[in-house]
Amino acid sequence: WDFGYPALPMDFKSAKAIIDGVTYRKQFHHSIFESLEAKVYANAVDHKMDDTKRPDIAMHMDMPGRNNTIGSYLEASIIPSGSHKLTVKGDFYSTYSLAEMTMYANNMPMYMLTLPNNRRSVAGLFIKDDWQFDETKSLSVSGRMEYTNTLLTNDLGLQQQQAIGLASQKTITNWLKNAGAQFNYRFSDGISMLASLQYAERAPASLEYLGYYLFNRYDNYDYLGNPELKVENALKSELKFQYSNNKVLIGIGDFYDHIRIYISSRILKDFRNITIGASGVKMYTNIDYATISGAEATIVWQPSKSLEFVAASKYTHGVDNKDMPLQLIPPLKISSSASYTYKKLKMELENEWAAAQHKVNPEFGETPTPSWYIMNIRFNYNFKLAKTDLNLSSGVDNIFDKTYTEHLDWGKIPRMGRSFYLSGILNF
Repeated sequence: WDFGYPALPMDFKSAKAIIDGVTYRKQFHHSIFESLEAKVYANAVDHKMDDTKRPDIAMHMDMPGRNNTIGSYLEASIIPSGSHKLTVKGDFYSTYSLAEMTMYANNMPMYMLTLPNNRRSVAGLFIKDDWQFDETKSLSVSGRMEYTNTLLTNDLGLQQQQAIGLASQKTITNWLKNAGAQFNYRFSDGISMLASLQYAERAPASLEYLGYYLFNRYDNYDYLGNPELKVENALKSELKFQYSNNKVLIGIGDFYDHIRIYISSRILKDFRNITIGASGVKMYTNIDYATISGAEATIVWQPSKSLEFVAASKYTHGVDNKDMPLQLIPPLKISSSASYTYKKLKMELENEWAAAQHKVNPEFGETPTPSWYIMNIRFNYNFKLAKTDLNLSSGVDNIFDKTYTEHLDWGKIPRMGRSFYLSGILNF
């Protein structure tokens, strides 16, 4: 297959993956233990990209990468009393990753590690207590302790960091703590509430620690990792209400996250980008804090067994400690559908609308995105074929052939215009 990525500076060359896993499950009866599950897994992924088939390239490059993971977990559910259910899970995994780049300038290959050979090992213990007070109230309390070790296994990776003045470290360790509580309350039949509060910590990813001129197509910058990054910690809250009866379901909710020591990025004006056409070079860095908040709503109305209306909306707002917009925040989006079922035939009309996104920070390389609206139509038919069940689906996406892009689309490349599809699923 010849896969191209118009939004990226390279194309797909090959990808190979081996994914294995073995799971053991056991249900207990007349015991304090409810269930036990254990799993061992391993995978190996080899991925290659290059630009050798692209015309008018100033300098050809190829970029192979590898990722190998092994891991396991053991999870047990315990019911110490009629109102409590205890879940305990211990897990461990280790991931080895590597990304290389070779640039061919005047037939003189230049080699570098964009993600130096590294191994990340993680061990964690998770405990959750589900407490059912009565038929109307329940509380879930959970906590997790996690140990993370990131080991740089290649001396060239150390030398690359030292060459640009970074205080490179061969081993980086973190202890992470997470805790949360979720309260559910049913006021009456059909009216319920959910409230949750969580404290979470996140260690920087390997590429945030060790990346070396990794190109980010979202903002068109080459990125440098920073081995001195600190662990993020966040306080997250959520509140939801739901009303339902035999014909209507209405759900509304909002959330607010305050993230301290937020991992962001800054432009390095004295550094020159390696990726041709990139806007410059950035380095991952911590800022004091960032906040992300939002709201969502859903309405489902089924006036009869054959007719159903659905509408959903979601809005997210994010700013940093200087009240500047965060990157990669989508605008308000509303979707709705009306479906009608007649015997074995189902017909559905969909509408999707997104507001314009003007809350962008030019320093991130983001640009505003205009508002857009599309309409789709779908048909689904089920019938018997001999001793099998056949499901046929067809439809038209983007009926009016609108030109549009979503705010998070790479390179602002337009999405599909008017397109037709037909598919069938045969169940034996």
